[in-house]
Amino acid sequence: MLFTQFESTDIVNGKITRVSSPLWPGGNVGALQSSFYTNPYQVVATGSNMNDLKNGLYYNDVYYAGQPFFSVAFGNAYGNGTSATDVSTVHAYPSKVIYSQYKNVLLPSTQQSFTFLTASSGTTTTTITSSNIYVLAFSVNQYKDRIDEGNIQFSLSGSKGIFTFIDDYTLTNAVNDSYNIISGSIVNGVATAYSSGQYNAIGNLYPKAGIIVLNADKLGTVVGTELTGSTINTGPYQLNQQLILSAITKCNNSYFQVRKSEFLPSKQYFVRVKNQEYNYSNNSTFVTGSAGKIRFTDFYTNPKTYITTIGLYNDNNDLVAVAKTSQPIMKSFDTEALIKIKLDF
Repeated sequence: MLFTQFESTDIVNGKITRVSSPLWPGGNVGALQSSFYTNPYQVVATGSNMNDLKNGLYYNDVYYAGQPFFSVAFGNAYGNGTSATDVSTVHAYPSKVIYSQYKNVLLPSTQQSFTFLTASSGTTTTTITSSNIYVLAFSVNQYKDRIDEGNIQFSLSGSKGIFTFIDDYTLTNAVNDSYNIISGSIVNGVATAYSSGQYNAIGNLYPKAGIIVLNADKLGTVVGTELTGSTINTGPYQLNQQLILSAITKCNNSYFQVRKSEFLPSKQYFVRVKNQEYNYSNNSTFVTGSAGKIRFTDFYTNPKTYITTIGLYNDNNDLVAVAKTSQPIMKSFDTEALIKIKLDF
């Protein structure tokens, strides 16, 4: 087998392509919210002890069509919203752990609390802090590199009705590290805010991290008081993350719309087949007899081959990629070929 080494000028780094696709199975943009469910085995009693992170005390995985797509959690900066048993017995403070974890992941080191944008009067906006948060964290296996801004919609049900939310990319039209959650909906792929410029400190979307942080206090005011969940409960366990999950699944006719993006870097290889190269073939039909004599006498001085496949090998001569030409390319001593191969990783 013959190999030709690439020259440094034959390999060119291409651009990075952003490929967007629906998050949910089957290429569906939306998933029926009432179809979400949790793992029945992810309960407080599961695991070696109460501090096992997968025991449901800290968060719950949410499934759709047999796959885990996101998790829900409740956080409080001071450990409130945690049952008295948890505090007095093992001092676990799950809600404080959750708040601190996402604060460290999402916020600058100088910022100690989550802030949310609100409209004070007219077009004037300001930020407020909240010590109570709900977190929807998408599985990195599902959202790949980024949740698409301007393409997310979900609904929440509470004592005051059903409310639908989007992010404010449609208003800012800018690429940011985070976006504000506002009232609105997506119709025919177009996100539209219900009240342009009106911010109610509902929450934030962090596309790169695949995380939505909701202001639990504000949801209690806007959607329904049962979503507040900010005080210490005297029961055995206070799993406030299940409140936000219930608010999602009670929206029987609502669809959670999400799109994801994957960034694919590309590299281009220029295969240069010169006139003196690859004019003979190792194919058994090219020769005859045990001595391997060229089958056709015309090919003695004027051979012709046809290029249909190009293999790319690493330094250990391992085949790592195969490229097919759209049609056979004739090769002889009188012709040369330049073939561009593009690989998306």
